[in-house]
Parts: sequence; C-alpha cells; structure tokens
Amino acid sequence: MTLIMGRGLSDSKIAFIHYPVEANVIVHNQPNALVLPRNAVDSEDSVWTEQNGRRQKIKVRTGITTTDYVEILDGVDEKTKVIISRQK
Repeated sequence: MTLIMGRGLSDSKIAFIHYPVEANVIVHNQPNALVLPRNAVDSEDSVWTEQNGRRQKIKVRTGITTTDYVEILDGVDEKTKVIISRQK
C-alpha cells in the first residue's frame, strides 16, 4: 500500500509507521445516481411513497449500498415523494 499525502498536509508533516490514518476509498463512482438514505428503504427493498395524499408501498430495485445511502435503479424516480422514517 502506498500512502500519498494530499491537500491539508505540508511537506514538513510526515506519516510514520503506526500513526493513525483516516482514509476514504472510492471503489465505484456513479455520476447522477438516484440515492436514498438507508432508512428510506426497508428490508424487502421497498419504499413508502405519498401519491395523491395516500401512502403506498412500492418495490424498488437497488444497486450500490453504502453505510448511509442506497442507490435506486428502478421503481421510483427523482420526482417521487418518498417517506423517510426517522433514525432511531
């Protein structure tokens, strides 16, 4: 593994073995992806929506999932009003 120091660290700052390091590793990048918070998608890959004042459960097809977000591939679009449950 190669550690490259980026912005925010001057040349005078050196990383030593056993120093704590925080890193974000990007394994995939999907521009213009439709994503929802994880708490908006239930364990059955469904979301609750509001249409004409009524709640409706809709099945979605999911893609990449992170600790915070779920990519939505099919089922709802950016105009759909999705009900997001509160975090506990």
